[in-house]
Amino acid sequence: MNSQLTTDQNGKNTQEKINKESNKTILILVILAVVISTLIMIVPKQPKTKEEKLRELEFNVQVLGREMVQNKLKDPDSATFRNDNVVTKKGITVLCGEVNSRNGFGGMGGYQGFVSNGLPDTTILEEETSDFATIWNKLCVK
Repeated sequence: MNSQLTTDQNGKNTQEKINKESNKTILILVILAVVISTLIMIVPKQPKTKEEKLRELEFNVQVLGREMVQNKLKDPDSATFRNDNVVTKKGITVLCGEVNSRNGFGGMGGYQGFVSNGLPDTTILEEETSDFATIWNKLCVK
């Protein structure tokens, strides 16, 4: 009986050693993961190329331009866009296109042109100005 008790105790000691080693390994892996994550955030990224910056600008102008156009409509949720293109001329990037939406009577008002650089004060709907063709030709015609 004494020999069996010693074996159980030895077996228990062996299991405790294995558990302690496993815990140490897990702790080391967690610390390593934290260190690697921190290094990834600290290491500077490569600067964006001119093309990447232009693509990002064009994407932002398209998203914000549509949003600014919708904000000017009576029923923004009904807006449908067509023929919209991002155009850069003389250092100015704008979204040019056409939008249709519901009017005050609930019917679709018909497509009208718009020009937007993604800012509310410089978003123009065709119905807002009699000089829209001049603005369109200056900014949107390639």
